[in-house]
Amino acid sequence: MHIAILAICIGLLFAPAARAAAFNQAGVIIDYGEGSTSWVWVPFEEPEITVLDVLKHSEINLVTVGFGGLGEAVCQVGPTGCSVEDCQKRLCQTTSSSPFWRLYILDGDTWRMAGNGVSGTTLQDGDMVALSWGSDGPNLPAVTMSDLATKAGADPDAAKPVAAIHTEGHAATEPDSATSWAPAASALGIAVLASGVLVFRARSGFREAA
Repeated sequence: MHIAILAICIGLLFAPAARAAAFNQAGVIIDYGEGSTSWVWVPFEEPEITVLDVLKHSEINLVTVGFGGLGEAVCQVGPTGCSVEDCQKRLCQTTSSSPFWRLYILDGDTWRMAGNGVSGTTLQDGDMVALSWGSDGPNLPAVTMSDLATKAGADPDAAKPVAAIHTEGHAATEPDSATSWAPAASALGIAVLASGVLVFRARSGFREAA
């Protein structure tokens, strides 16, 4: 009898940790330049998730253009980027040194440029990427997932964790927010505007974030 009670108590003690470990997590740092940055933290059930799906979980305005088998290219994030017309023609570039949205993967302590775009790059548990507007590499330090979750305002230890985002600098055009977490394939609204141009904006009344 005493052994059974002890087993129940131990189970209750470790139940929160078990719930917290039942999901994967991924992070995106969005570098708008000039010291403006968004920190995005997203929990997910699947073995892996695309960068595009992670971005869809946030309330950031994201404009992409489809390039057939090459996937989606990012034209604009929040207030930063280029017009759809320029994006379709030149991925926002007018010269070889023009800025455009570049995707980087954190490999140890080094940010390396991704070989694919946001729809072709998949993240597994603990992976982080940076989406950087510029003509060269991101001016970002290497961070841990714990650091990113803290900066995003996330609560990974919650019984039901939710995606979170926090924006610092001039790009903070919307308040920080939180959205209820659901599997990536069904949690998002997609509006098709024209010629393969997609504008993504996930909205929620709950608090959470080429």
